[in-house]
Amino acid sequence: MLALAWLLYFAFGLVSAALAPLVSPIRADLHLSYAEVGFVLGFWQLVYIAAAAPVGVVIDRLGTKRALLFGALAVALSGFARSLAVDFVTLLAAVAIFGVGGPIISVGLPKLVAEWFTGGRRSLASGVYATGSAVGNVAALALTNSLVVPLLGSWRAALQLYGVLSLLIAIGWLLLGRAAPTTASGGRTAAPRARARDVMAHPAVVPIVVIGFAGFLANHSLRNWLPQIFEAKGLSPATAGGLAAIPSLTGIVGSIVVLRLAGSWGRRPITVAMLAAIGLSSVTLAVTSGAPAIAAVVVFGFAAGAFTPLLLNTLMEIPDVGAGAMGAAAGLYFAVGEMGGFLGPTALGVLKDTAGSFQAGLFALAAVMALMLVPALRLNEDVRRRAPVAIGASRDGAEPE
Repeated sequence: MLALAWLLYFAFGLVSAALAPLVSPIRADLHLSYAEVGFVLGFWQLVYIAAAAPVGVVIDRLGTKRALLFGALAVALSGFARSLAVDFVTLLAAVAIFGVGGPIISVGLPKLVAEWFTGGRRSLASGVYATGSAVGNVAALALTNSLVVPLLGSWRAALQLYGVLSLLIAIGWLLLGRAAPTTASGGRTAAPRARARDVMAHPAVVPIVVIGFAGFLANHSLRNWLPQIFEAKGLSPATAGGLAAIPSLTGIVGSIVVLRLAGSWGRRPITVAMLAAIGLSSVTLAVTSGAPAIAAVVVFGFAAGAFTPLLLNTLMEIPDVGAGAMGAAAGLYFAVGEMGGFLGPTALGVLKDTAGSFQAGLFALAAVMALMLVPALRLNEDVRRRAPVAIGASRDGAEPE
């Protein structure tokens, strides 16, 4: 089940990052401005914002087996539909499909982990499955211009290949995926509307969601525009695409290492350190080139890649959330987070058009990271202690180990 979760997140990462290395030929073929491209890159996050919270409630009610199948099929359809785009509107519609399927995957997988794992194994499983998205990002960014497009002959054929791969993964989930043997019964019988309301009011959840916003803003901004940032520094599209894969690669390491460190060092200092690392690396990338810029994206990827698995694991370990309410909690987290995921790429594209360079956007990103130190310092270290607002009272039937 963990392997299947990894594959589903791989398809998610592959399709979500597929457009970034293809911006130059897509702009030329479809006659798009930088602002239009930025809007397209961030549009699925806009759809995601509206879909994530309701999707979380639906997953709690229907279960992960059926919900994740629908999400995987929507991701595959989006990948293929992008290859058929003929203008701004049709490309936007293809990306919007991902905005429906994407939240089912990213909200459903934390619930799956919460159902199948407990205690320290949850931390490890959270770090492991999260690497699937990062590997998908690496594959899209590093291989699209250097291997896939030269081999297949066009950006459209490359996107069709990614759609077919995602469809095969969806079929694999259909054939091999199972419901957890101890699926949280409360997750299906408790009133999902009341649970979602309680999640939003829970004092231990609020700072996690706010910090998640910053993580999404940073991750999506750089992941979508990094190939063009390196091209603006004078590198070829193939080289820029390879370097743009570095944050996803180092994020694989960060998602596992940081979760291990958080257990001994504490979530609050680790989160503060990651915010500082992202802010400083953004400034360094804005003002340098060559080796310092590459070092900056290495640090950026390590820190940004750990945000979501760390914060989702923190949500799982809140006793009043557990497996039963994890769909609603993760839905809220991703709904707010994808506001940053939409605003980041869009704002960076607009600032590029108005300022003539990416420096203004990178400095703005660093400023947001500095502001997020305030909620980070309010993180509750003792996530196992019950908070005043109850959410369904231990729907997984036991306290986390």
